[in-house]
Amino acid sequence: MSNHQHHEHDHHTHESKHEEHSFKNVEDYVARFDAPDRDEWQKPDEVFDLIGLKRGDKIVDFGAGTGYFSVRASESVGKGIVYAIDSEPEMLNYLAKRTSAAELSNVEIILVEHDEIELPEPVDVILLVNVYHHINDRVAKFSRVKQWLRDGGKIVVIEARAGTPIEPPAHFLMTEEQVASEFAEAGYKLVSDSKILPYQSLQIFGAQ
Repeated sequence: MSNHQHHEHDHHTHESKHEEHSFKNVEDYVARFDAPDRDEWQKPDEVFDLIGLKRGDKIVDFGAGTGYFSVRASESVGKGIVYAIDSEPEMLNYLAKRTSAAELSNVEIILVEHDEIELPEPVDVILLVNVYHHINDRVAKFSRVKQWLRDGGKIVVIEARAGTPIEPPAHFLMTEEQVASEFAEAGYKLVSDSKILPYQSLQIFGAQ
């Protein structure tokens, strides 16, 4: 996966899993995903407030990458658990070192096959930031994901919008209408459709 220069702030890269890419030079991705100005437009604290993330919660950061959201969620959930899930070993190796250095004992790192969502236990929140468009067979997969949601659990989908500095290539662009339609087909209701993020849509879904 690679980012063109105007996509350098994106949480996840926007190249097909099947195109040539390498995560071996993780520092390049750290510079992009954890850029100093990202907090200004990604607004992680506001996102967690909107989700209602609280101490004791269990949250999945699916497609965790370098751990931008994982390390921040670690502080928010306290004695809860953050499951940082990704299919790229290099990313997870970096994240393991990052969480160890910061002594974040509540982050559990899980390597999965590409876009497979398998969890150790049901959770309160599943967070997907700029990663939903990379998942294949989304309706079928998220129909099965209900088993991993606790009562009142939420799936949070954040996707880059067109016409923004982090706009993805056209074949990865997901409109809010498309996301909502797929989740409805998978058996979810739209709980919130927020406009708090300047470059991204933010939709929260709950099981019907």
